[in-house]
Amino acid sequence: MNTTSAAVTPDASGGRAANRAHTLQKRTRDAQDRFLEAFARDGTVLRASKATGVGRTTVYDWERGDVQGFRHRYENARHAFRESLEAHALDIAHQLGPTNSPLLLITLLNANWPEKYRQNVVVTDDTAKDVLKELKLATRPRKARRKAGDPSDAEAVRTVEELLAPTRARRERNDS
Repeated sequence: MNTTSAAVTPDASGGRAANRAHTLQKRTRDAQDRFLEAFARDGTVLRASKATGVGRTTVYDWERGDVQGFRHRYENARHAFRESLEAHALDIAHQLGPTNSPLLLITLLNANWPEKYRQNVVVTDDTAKDVLKELKLATRPRKARRKAGDPSDAEAVRTVEELLAPTRARRERNDS
């Protein structure tokens, strides 16, 4: 009885698996490159996905898992789109006449490059926050407020009134 078999040796099957893995990685990288080129041009995942046939969820999976260093290359493509948008905005700004409005371009720049083009407004008046804190304290059950040493109902109301006084005065000045 012959015990030799035609089975593939571990080295040969391992080589085929490695080749398949390499081919899959290459296909993935090629798909990523096609997508990133379209994304740098079009600026949205939807349009780049349609142009390349790569599913949007696939793109988000690549980014989340940083498949083959995708996250960094994706950021580079996003930055390339921002710069092309900025260059386009500058070209149009040079050509604009007094009747044309750059509002759409400003909106696109705000949306795509907020750290550069969006105005950051910081409210420094903490009145609303203080009033909410006092109201929160005032609405706690009386027993819990007494245990915690919180102010009585009358004291809480007085505190809220004091906090609201400057706001009311400002509003009255603006109304008159």
